[in-house]
Amino acid sequence: MPTVLTDFITRGKSGSYVDGTDHSNYIVTTTDATATALLSIPLAELEGVVIHGHISGFRSNLTAGLFRSVTCAFRRAAAGNVTSVGAAFGTDVEDSAAAPTVTVFADTANQRAIIRVTGVVAETWRWEGHLLFTKIK
Repeated sequence: MPTVLTDFITRGKSGSYVDGTDHSNYIVTTTDATATALLSIPLAELEGVVIHGHISGFRSNLTAGLFRSVTCAFRRAAAGNVTSVGAAFGTDVEDSAAAPTVTVFADTANQRAIIRVTGVVAETWRWEGHLLFTKIK
């Protein structure tokens, strides 16, 4: 589960996951190539969310790194599943001999918007996301 680094930097007027923009830092560590959620936002029916931010990951010995600026949006209609609004904007830029990744997707099984990071087999990576999201009802 991701850790909020220093609590919310700013929070929407009505609190987290309600109308308004939340702005926070999230951190996770991966020790292999297991996909790990960095940000997971539940969407009820008739809600939408826009996510924008920067994600960075570095191998523990700093011999490799990755960064990505990401902008994406998700929506959920009445009696429907979470759906991406088009394709997420952003490309991984990395200098690892392996393939660490950042993935943005709609989790229809759990009705969530997800940003997930995947490290490298037998390597420890520390990931941080400086993200803001606005949820609309």
